[in-house]
Amino acid sequence: MEALVKLSFYCFAAASIAFVSSAVCYFAHSVGRVAVRSTAMATTIGTTVVGRSARLEPGWLGAGRFATLLAWFGVVFQGLSIALRTAAAGHLPLSNMYEFSSTFIFLAGLVYL
Repeated sequence: MEALVKLSFYCFAAASIAFVSSAVCYFAHSVGRVAVRSTAMATTIGTTVVGRSARLEPGWLGAGRFATLLAWFGVVFQGLSIALRTAAAGHLPLSNMYEFSSTFIFLAGLVYL
């Protein structure tokens, strides 16, 4: 029993790391990059005018895909954590706020994906 609870905590920690990493990757995907372009233009009287323009480029597409993969890992580890906790307790783990929140996070991740 003690080993199942310890393994459940390890799965919960792995799920937490996966969900946080997923959020960071989704942020990197959504923010994108700002590209600044400088142009120099010469006039007929010999002066040079420098113009700058900025535009927003799309984010890195690979970060979004990697974030979704990490979110799936988080859901799987969270499900394993709940299953191991159920096996250790003998009933669905909804008896305290930690167990209820853990189950809610699993269901929210499953609905999102």
